[in-house]
Amino acid sequence: LSTSADPARVARALAEARFDPAGPTGRLALLQPDGTWQSWRAATTAPELDEPLTIANFRTVAGNYASWSPLGFVIILAGLMSISVILGLVFVVRTRGSRKR
Repeated sequence: LSTSADPARVARALAEARFDPAGPTGRLALLQPDGTWQSWRAATTAPELDEPLTIANFRTVAGNYASWSPLGFVIILAGLMSISVILGLVFVVRTRGSRKR
């Protein structure tokens, strides 16, 4: 706090910040002179989902994880693709029948 900061105003802002969605988050938060919070998040921490995952927000969530860790996202997609290819091959082989060998 600077020497000109009003302790009562800062205490009120800290108490209200617990219930404010725009309150402090991340590793470091600064209370601006206008009463808003400026938060900093380290790039090494994984994004956190603050609401339930739904069909409506799935694309946004996937995009956030893809930008946070592109290599991990590609590995997950490659794994899902491999599983679907294996299931497809198993289906084709089982439904061919003995006469088409």
